[in-house]
Order: sequence, then C-alpha cells, then structure tokens
Amino acid sequence: MSVDTYNPNALVTYKKIAGTFAEPEAPEYVTDKVVDLEWTLHQGREARKDVERLRATIASIQERMTRDDWYNPNTEASEILDGLKEILGFEPKAEIRITAQIEVEITVELPMDEVEDFDAETWISDWVSVDTSSGDSSCDSWAVSSADWEDA
Repeated sequence: MSVDTYNPNALVTYKKIAGTFAEPEAPEYVTDKVVDLEWTLHQGREARKDVERLRATIASIQERMTRDDWYNPNTEASEILDGLKEILGFEPKAEIRITAQIEVEITVELPMDEVEDFDAETWISDWVSVDTSSGDSSCDSWAVSSADWEDA
C-alpha cells in the first residue's frame, strides 16, 4: 500500500481479544475506522511508556529501601523525603495566606475643573489593581480602605 492509496476512513473488521490466555472469552468481531485504530494503538504505546516509567520509579524507591540507606537508624526522615522528592520529581507545597497593607503614592494629572470634586478612593478602586506575577500564587482579593489626595 502506498501513501496514495491510504484511506484513514476505511473500515476494518478484526477479532477483539478478550479475557486472558488461560480463560479466553468468546471472540467478538468489531469494525472500526483505520484512524480510530491508529489512535487506539498510539494510546497503547503511550500507556506502555507510562507503565515502564512507573516501574522504573518503583524500582528506584525499592533500591533505597535497604538497611544501608532508608532503613538505616542513622538516616533522618528528611533524607528519605528528599530522596522521594527527587525520585518522584515532586515538590510538596504548603499553601499559606498573606495579609498585607500596601501604601501607594500616585501622581495624577487632572483638568483644573475636576480637582475640587476629585474622589481619590473611587479613582484608586477604578484604576489601580493588585496582582501577583508569580506562577505559584494568586491575589484572591484586595480592597481600598482609604485614599486621600493633596496638591503635588
């Protein structure tokens, strides 16, 4: 078959293998498109890679579970946890909440006829925001508790 004759939408009928080698089930014949079979095969290959990676991870943990390493009475719990973090590629994190008071000083140019009625608190609420640029945090809320103004 060449690329010119390849038809991903062609229907293929095949025998679905069910049960186990020792206890096979009655054969079932199913029909699928080639593209669906390709996707199923791809997922199977990816799942096999995942299983092999997980087996290697388990083996790495088991290698450390000896009297010379993690079961050594001189081994600290922190060493075991650090080893697990390294093997698993996982960094445990604790979530904390920070409460802070932030003071800002902003210079604003206003038309002269708006200065007398200027509401600094409303202006701050409308035009200033508090956020975080860290990917491991979020600014869940912020509020203006007071704002005042004076001539610059």
